[in-house]
Amino acid sequence: MKIRLVLTFTLFFSSLFMLSAQHNHDHITPCATPEGKVDWLVQYQQNPTSARSNGDTLWIPLTIHLVGENDGTGYFDEALVYQQVCALNVDFGPSNLQFYIKGDFNYIPNSVYNNHSFNEGFDMMVENNVESTLNSYICDSPAGACGYSAYGLAIALNESCIQVGDHTFAHEVGHFLSLPHIFSGWEGTDYEEDEPTPFFLNNGSEVELVDGSNCATAGDGFCDTPIDYLSYRWGCQPNNFSNQVQVDPTGVEFESDGTYFMSYALDNCMSQFSPLQMDAMYQNVLDEKEDYLNQDVIPGPIFANTVTPVYPSEGEFVAEVSTITVEWEPVTNATMYEVEFSPITSFSVIVYSEVVSEPMVTYPQALQNATVYWRVRPFNEFTVCEEWSAKYSFETGDLTNTNTVEAVRDLAVRPVPAVAGQALQVDLSLPQAAETTLMLTDLYGRTMQQERYNWAAGQQQATLSTANLNAGVYLLQIQANGQSTTQKVVISQ
Repeated sequence: MKIRLVLTFTLFFSSLFMLSAQHNHDHITPCATPEGKVDWLVQYQQNPTSARSNGDTLWIPLTIHLVGENDGTGYFDEALVYQQVCALNVDFGPSNLQFYIKGDFNYIPNSVYNNHSFNEGFDMMVENNVESTLNSYICDSPAGACGYSAYGLAIALNESCIQVGDHTFAHEVGHFLSLPHIFSGWEGTDYEEDEPTPFFLNNGSEVELVDGSNCATAGDGFCDTPIDYLSYRWGCQPNNFSNQVQVDPTGVEFESDGTYFMSYALDNCMSQFSPLQMDAMYQNVLDEKEDYLNQDVIPGPIFANTVTPVYPSEGEFVAEVSTITVEWEPVTNATMYEVEFSPITSFSVIVYSEVVSEPMVTYPQALQNATVYWRVRPFNEFTVCEEWSAKYSFETGDLTNTNTVEAVRDLAVRPVPAVAGQALQVDLSLPQAAETTLMLTDLYGRTMQQERYNWAAGQQQATLSTANLNAGVYLLQIQANGQSTTQKVVISQ
């Protein structure tokens, strides 16, 4: 830990510090951002530069801290971390700033830190930070917000707010690199549509005007970001502007532009930083975080189309599948592989996935009597946005020795696949009367549903509910006259 960082953060508790929060979900309590800007940005905006125009990409190392409970549970999924870093790099692409994961993930089993206050978050960061990296803490509840940034120290992210399609990571990194909210000055103040908008808020903040005449001194101080008074989470129209019409102090109406990451618009509205915001972040790295740079050598490119199966070979039959180790040839420059298994060629249902550091993975409780599809996404700490390989497949052996029995004929289950909540219809024919049991289990043998029937010989039909089932693969076992047959059932979203 560098002394200057600790001192900077400590000053927050005694004076003004850039602590900011983004809130993606209504159930998460909003947290106000103190008014003002970090000192660096105040000085920079008086004499801005555009070093970013030289075209050089600056690579910033991330230290990822995964925070869980005291008993070692509740950690954020590693595969999602890589997906989020990929999304972060896409969001920052035009800025010439890119991020990579440096070192192993740091697992922190601490229930207090997993659901922490600001003071507890400060302790967590001082205790665990790795110097010269952008420390990112992923936990269950960071001070009740979707995320916050402690300028010069670290950022904290809420697990539920960094899912696919979220931009919380980009928002908080923006704060860490000096950016205020676009609606800066309105934090903790609600826009009142029934009241005239003042030229200055009660906290002394100057209110930005639509004509842009005070854009350098009001709001976020960037004259190429849009005017915005909305300091609460808001949804946008199809054109990405707010439904809320606002009126500036001179009486001019406007709607907020939700495309900017530093607003409080919903994530589906967001898509950009402004050029002046990107210039500021780039220069902030050069001025304040120069020791982050040039620590590691950037490896060469990765090509997913070079994935070559070793075992099983394409279409191979595998008789014994209680567990199966799938292998492929190493991919040049790849240090990690994400692997997915599915019973469906579209991979809309994933029955098993794992991130591994070697070109092999052990698939436990493999689907039996089935065609199993698998694919690999090779990547490394710098290249986390690589595409998936082609899909490959293998055939597996029988579930039981009585998979086809005379006791049940003409078995059919539909629809295939079923949508979660959609009833399954089971059709079958019995050569003779039988007490028949239909049992639906998951792949670990846990009973999801069980029904018993006293059926006469002939064609029969039963209906099974899927209302309480998650998407996935299940096994339907039918027992009649001491014999049984099993069929795979797929439930999709």
